[in-house]
Amino acid sequence: MKINNYINKLGTVLGVIAAILLSLNISISQYSFILFGISSILWFIYAYNIKEYSLMWMNIFYFIIDLFAVYRWIM
Repeated sequence: MKINNYINKLGTVLGVIAAILLSLNISISQYSFILFGISSILWFIYAYNIKEYSLMWMNIFYFIIDLFAVYRWIM
């Protein structure tokens, strides 16, 4: 599937951008958790499409952690 290549690459790029943004520890670093969440969703979709269920479950937990981080950021 060609769409899987785009999903895979976009998930990777967003994850790297989020990691860099978080490591800079600047005023907008909190937004990295949103990027991490989107990246986790994309990786979940990719893993589901290729039937790689361990990767899928790992990204479910990453997404839950990201939701918790966004909740703490809002509070």
